[in-house]
Amino acid sequence: HAVIEALKNPKRKILRVFLTEESKKNIHRKSPKKNLLENVKVYTQSHYSINASFKQKFQDESDIVNWVNTITHTDVCINLSSSIAVDACIVDTPVININFDPSDDPKIHQMIKDINSTWEHFSPLVKLNAFDMADSVDDILEGVLAYQTNKKEKEQARQKAAKLVISYLDANSGQRWLEAIEQLSNEI
Repeated sequence: HAVIEALKNPKRKILRVFLTEESKKNIHRKSPKKNLLENVKVYTQSHYSINASFKQKFQDESDIVNWVNTITHTDVCINLSSSIAVDACIVDTPVININFDPSDDPKIHQMIKDINSTWEHFSPLVKLNAFDMADSVDDILEGVLAYQTNKKEKEQARQKAAKLVISYLDANSGQRWLEAIEQLSNEI
């Protein structure tokens, strides 16, 4: 796992990281003798179980504010074919997408390549060249270092990616809904 390798590297200073609860547990399982997250600010978001109550399945206002602040103030978003890449593009945060599996399983490695290059939910974003595709842990680290000196790289491509998924980025969706409802009510 790229995050674990970065946390183990004494030459790297990781200040904060965004993980799911399960990823956090995996880090502790894979490194039980040393708390790799000891001096790191960890932001977590839980995966919800099928049996979770209705309220638990949705974010409340504070969850949304926390998420927006986290992705907005993140230096670089590192992800694996996730819609979080779109969130990052919306707020112009550079994205590094993982294009490999750190295990030596060629089937999983090929599946990740296929997801990024052919699957309908993600390949159109990849084709826009809106983010870096990391084929190794070294590529991830090089990408993070590069974005520290030039966060504006791929800025226009990120804007195109955001607009591909979200038609309006002007924060006026509520007003458009209201106008549509008013128009429909006038027609009835």
